[in-house]
Amino acid sequence: MAHSPLDPASSLPTGPAPRVSVIVCYLNGANFIEEAIGSVLAQDCSDWELVLVNDGSSDESPAIAARHAANDPRIRTLSHPDGRNHGVAAARKLGVDAARGRHIVFLDHDDVLRPWALSRMTGILEREADVAMVFARTLYWAWDMTIGKEEMESSFAPFPPGRLAGQVMLRDLIRWDTRHPPPCSIALRRDVLLATRGDGALWHGMYEETALLMKILARHDVWLLDEVVSSYRMHPDSMCIKAEAAGTLSNETVSRDRVRYIGWAARHVAMDWRSRLLALTVWLKGEAKLRLAPRR
Repeated sequence: MAHSPLDPASSLPTGPAPRVSVIVCYLNGANFIEEAIGSVLAQDCSDWELVLVNDGSSDESPAIAARHAANDPRIRTLSHPDGRNHGVAAARKLGVDAARGRHIVFLDHDDVLRPWALSRMTGILEREADVAMVFARTLYWAWDMTIGKEEMESSFAPFPPGRLAGQVMLRDLIRWDTRHPPPCSIALRRDVLLATRGDGALWHGMYEETALLMKILARHDVWLLDEVVSSYRMHPDSMCIKAEAAGTLSNETVSRDRVRYIGWAARHVAMDWRSRLLALTVWLKGEAKLRLAPRR
């Protein structure tokens, strides 16, 4: 029986596993997904696969994905068996389970990679065998000026480029709200990701990526790459902008979403005593401020 282009069995890969799997999960991403796919095709290395996961789209994005998969054997399309929307966590799990690469990069359908992104990040993982992740710099791209965000490049200052102890980076994530790059500037070892995913409770929703990174940093070092490798598109339909509009996320005042995830992390992440004490302090101070803050 012939398979649909979106059936996971439709394009089973053969041959050696690629160095890196780029996973793009999309929901009604027709406005942007062409650019995301094009940025992978433009990479200065060719040892990659692109896994496009449809999370219940009703627009033209599945057709765009299928067209690219038909033109390049390194590109595969997936969808949930019931064809419905299951959320980012379930879509990424589907993509990771199907991925064959030694390393993983999550590229949101509205973001783009610079041509050197995969070669730079995975080159470090190939060279530094005991580093679990690479964090690179990002351009926060003010694609839509109506949201009132200024364009800027991220920085890891005061940390120098190179290896950084995981617990040190973990404490930095506890102190600051936006200190790690978005997924498009992170490369992870697939085996570490799978082991962490199966190691106890995971946090879902806002801060899902940060919570996963904290679990990895509790056990592994990270490499800071002082180079912009991606552009993170800021626009009104992004998850963070929607949460800010709803009043649950804020970079200026206490954030209800952040307080909840820090409390979860203090209980479920294998922190050393310094990190746990810091997390409990931030959580308790946040809870106290929330009790005094007016609800929106």
